[in-house]
Amino acid sequence: AQRHEGGQAPPALHGAHTHDDDELARTLLTACSDAIAVRLREGARDVSLSGGVDSAVLCMLAARLAPGRIRAWSMDVHFADETERRNARTVARLAGVEHVDVPIPDAVLPELFEAAVLANESPILNARAIASFAFYAEARRHGASVMLSGAGADEVLMGNPGALSAA
Repeated sequence: AQRHEGGQAPPALHGAHTHDDDELARTLLTACSDAIAVRLREGARDVSLSGGVDSAVLCMLAARLAPGRIRAWSMDVHFADETERRNARTVARLAGVEHVDVPIPDAVLPELFEAAVLANESPILNARAIASFAFYAEARRHGASVMLSGAGADEVLMGNPGALSAA
């Protein structure tokens, strides 16, 4: 990744809207749709839906490509942003997909710490990683075998200036 001062996106990615921007947007949309279509053909039908932009786009594209076959899963944990949780419910409704809200009680986080560390194969810096471990385990218990996720999209698409400056 290319570094830019203050974590700002490269000049080509912000500023005045041009015809090239439209072409880049179409190219990105096509690439995302194609990648999702491959996973759907392989049997995926579950989407992790946080309510952020990345997971919302993923959910909408999956719903468009596989109408009536998509389940959107959201994590209900005390530190989840309420606006994003509300957005997740709205996106699921607008996409016409089944929405599964998975409650993750604080009480289970300490007992899952060791299993989450072993599953991640890396240090865990906060309770979010343990809650995610519990979330995906619960989704699997309810039949999700492949979960499509927008995780990492901010870093790839330079939508998170903090992540960009750390790259």
